Amino acid sequence: MCFWVFDEGPGIQRKDWGKVFTPFETLHSGILTAEGQGSGLGLAISATVIRMHDGCVGFSSLDGVGSIFFLWTRMQVDAGVCT
Repeated sequence: MCFWVFDEGPGIQRKDWGKVFTPFETLHSGILTAEGQGSGLGLAISATVIRMHDGCVGFSSLDGVGSIFFLWTRMQVDAGVCT
C-alpha cells in the first residue's frame, strides 16, 4: 500500500528536513518550533508504525510551495474489510 499526502502549506526549509519525524517538533510558519499547532507527534508516530511493518515514510518539500508526504508498506488490506 502506498499513500501520498499533498500539503499546500508553507513548505519545509531544507535545514529543517532532519527534524520532520522527530517527536514534539511542530511546524509554524515554515519554521520548526515548539510553538506551532498540535503536539508534533503525528508524523513521528506514523513513521514508527510504518517502519514496524517494514515500510518506509518520507517527504519532499519546497519552501514556500508545499510538501508531499508518502507512506509505503507491504500490508495487504482486503477490500471487504475497509469501511
